[in-house]
Amino acid sequence: KRALITGAGSGIGRAIALRLAEEGMKLALVGRSADKLMRTAALTGRPLDMLVLPADITAKRGMDDILHILEGHFKGLDALVNSAGTAAQELCERALPLLRTSESPVILDIGPGLALPADLADGIRVEALACGEADEEALRALAEQAVQIIGRVSRRSASD
Repeated sequence: KRALITGAGSGIGRAIALRLAEEGMKLALVGRSADKLMRTAALTGRPLDMLVLPADITAKRGMDDILHILEGHFKGLDALVNSAGTAAQELCERALPLLRTSESPVILDIGPGLALPADLADGIRVEALACGEADEEALRALAEQAVQIIGRVSRRSASD
């Protein structure tokens, strides 16, 4: 399975990346700070398996670069985890064709973020997790919930 995680350099984005890596997912880690993303990749224990994509996702060039790399490297997505809030709105919308390659695509939005029009998200399961200021234990619990949501869909598509 393949997932794109925005805001993967810290906080809930990092926590979810670590848990999804434990599940064996191929991850594209997106954020503004290359150093923070490299740290997240190192913490997975599989840094060479992580696709680290430092970029300003509010800039068209950053989005174009990310999507071009994802298309070439992953050839599609099974999950998109947005922990970068509304800044990732356009990137998430533009990544929908990559999600449509999956039998059971999932968008997981953390906190106040995406507002995808129904016609764009048609056929894609969209879930939301509330996340305020959280300590390490709360981040782990939220990450576990995220893994369960994504895993439930992945297991269902594998058994079909």
